[in-house]
Amino acid sequence: MQRRMFALPVIIAACAPWVFAAEPAPIKSAVAAMDAVAPGLVKVEYELMYSEGQAPSATGWAERCPNCGAYHGGDAAALVENERPLEETGYLVAPDTVVTRDPVIHPRFIRAIRVRYREQVVRADVAALGEHQPALVLALHGSLEGARPIEFSADAQPPFTLVGYALDDGIWKTFAQSLPATTVRNEAGEVGMSVDRRGLIVGADNKPVGLCLQETLPLPDGRNWSPMYWPLATAADMQERIKGVRERCARGILHVSLGFRSPPKKTSVSYDDGDREEVTRLDVLGLLCDDHSVLVLAPLKPRTTARLERITVHPLQGEAVSARFKVALADYGGFVAELETPLEGALTLSGDPIEDMRDELLSAAEISMQGEQRVAYFGHGRIPTFTVGWRRQVLPEIPGENGNLFLFDDDGQLVALPVQRRTRVSLDPYAADKGETLMLPAARLAQILSNIEAYADNANVPLAPEAENRLGWLGVELQPLTSELARANGVSHLTRDGEIGALISFVYPGSPAEDAGLKPGCVLIRLFAEGQRTPIEINCQGEEPEFSDAVWQQYDDLPEEFFDRLPTPWPSAASRLNRALTDLGIGKHYRAECSCDGQKLTKELTVAECPPHFESAPRCISAPLGLTVRNLTYEVRRYFQKDADDPGLIVAKVESGSRASTAGIKPYEIITHVNGKPVRTVADFEAAASASTELSLTVSRMTRQRVVKVDTSAPLAVPTRPSSSSNGDE
Repeated sequence: MQRRMFALPVIIAACAPWVFAAEPAPIKSAVAAMDAVAPGLVKVEYELMYSEGQAPSATGWAERCPNCGAYHGGDAAALVENERPLEETGYLVAPDTVVTRDPVIHPRFIRAIRVRYREQVVRADVAALGEHQPALVLALHGSLEGARPIEFSADAQPPFTLVGYALDDGIWKTFAQSLPATTVRNEAGEVGMSVDRRGLIVGADNKPVGLCLQETLPLPDGRNWSPMYWPLATAADMQERIKGVRERCARGILHVSLGFRSPPKKTSVSYDDGDREEVTRLDVLGLLCDDHSVLVLAPLKPRTTARLERITVHPLQGEAVSARFKVALADYGGFVAELETPLEGALTLSGDPIEDMRDELLSAAEISMQGEQRVAYFGHGRIPTFTVGWRRQVLPEIPGENGNLFLFDDDGQLVALPVQRRTRVSLDPYAADKGETLMLPAARLAQILSNIEAYADNANVPLAPEAENRLGWLGVELQPLTSELARANGVSHLTRDGEIGALISFVYPGSPAEDAGLKPGCVLIRLFAEGQRTPIEINCQGEEPEFSDAVWQQYDDLPEEFFDRLPTPWPSAASRLNRALTDLGIGKHYRAECSCDGQKLTKELTVAECPPHFESAPRCISAPLGLTVRNLTYEVRRYFQKDADDPGLIVAKVESGSRASTAGIKPYEIITHVNGKPVRTVADFEAAASASTELSLTVSRMTRQRVVKVDTSAPLAVPTRPSSSSNGDE
């Protein structure tokens, strides 16, 4: 194809009428406005640094993107890495004074502040902070030759122009934009202007009338635009406020240590769901709500809360105080505990609407637990904007990581605090299980605490050791779907071609599934739980036990140290489905969506408590033999194809070097008789084993059976030593 070429002179000639025309009046006016204020525009440079290994943050430095609405440009740590300062626009309002937007940086991260005009640089210190505008007032250590302070006029007339000075595409540029850019009116009828840049407001006569540092600008009333009339808090004033907040936090935000029973051994291999199941101690923060109660900021799941044994509150001064669990919050990561001894210093929660706090000067406390050490930093903070969150709650939106940030007003009342919103129950093995950390308005917290029972999770409570391993259950064994199985069962369109859903391979007699009419061959697709609008999609990928028949064939050759690391050969009762039902809560109503015989059905169900399973079954620990046995439970009997009246106890643990180990007894074998008498319960075994020192144990392994002789009065062949890990049967 022949390309048509145009000569450059032709293009220039076509454009000549407007390219070479005189500047239009609006452009001349904008240039004149920029020239009028240019001598007062300076650059403010913050030289940042790390503090005690912590990266700097500047929550007021980020800019909201007009396209996506998110904040960009707030990575202060990248500035340190690139060895360049954080740069902000400054406005010279007096020979030794500069007003600039507040980047909200803690002083520990600032090595130096400098103000630059052309090639001149002088040092500066923070002299004051804006009470209602995100402004800093800097006191210069010297003068800037050639710079001219901006003089604000109260009688400047419209039309108004916004003149800004900013770093853009790697160079500093001055720009001008007509006001109002956008006029807005809120539900209260208040009218203002929405602007997407910051800068000086210049009138028709090129006289500056004010300064815009916010996203929304009020209509002019003669003074509200001028920084000369803005209420300010001096640096000394701010230090007094911070001192008061430090004292309040010392008494009202406390170190709380939580003690847990050791977790049971995991008997199945599954994806980590992010829970703190292995923990035996947690050191967290607690908010003193009143003299007798503390809100413990710990997002514990029911299976972790079940093991909770001790709550100890550690004041910064005085003796530690024990507390008792009262109630867990249903929607947020925390629970209320009652103090056994009253403490003074409860924080006062602000009841003011959080929306009124926009850009207000607040005191900020960054408090965290690092091991057993409470670490706190105090400074100032601001809420630049808000977002609409869960259930239309208006929440502060502050750029950066705010998981440890507590905000206080000028009266020392708590305005907002960091909490995790509890995630909804899910069976997705890859889903992040950590709740989103949000800044909860203190007014909302006060509402919750005033009617705590209405916001309680009654299924998330500490349990006695014998009830710790309780589970909810449906009473089915599941087989993961594939695209082929989905097509064969006619559920491809219901399961995203087998991506979700599971085939029911077995239904336990007397289970909720049997009562609901579910049967093998049905496809379980999703659950709809009471109080949870998002469905729980069924997913059991990766839950098949790794203990195969090949392991049984090599069982006698496996070293003792390996047994504690073996999963059970049968599928664990603590499947993802049963764990999800447990998290929903025993007695909670839900609907199961399934497909049976090609017909889509919905079953109404209630979360029922699972019958005793291997992890919760009664046990007997025989010290002379060095083994632990448990009653045969429903899932164990199914795996070994045992009838309900068949005798037997499952070997749960064998101590390394013990008499049982020397005699060749292995975990997951079944002892059916002791001295010729059948044993069906751990009570039977304990009675039979204590009746004689010479024991004849009938032991079965799958289809093989043998008799093992053990003399508990004979000395051990080798010294007993602890196993490499615990499985909870010690």
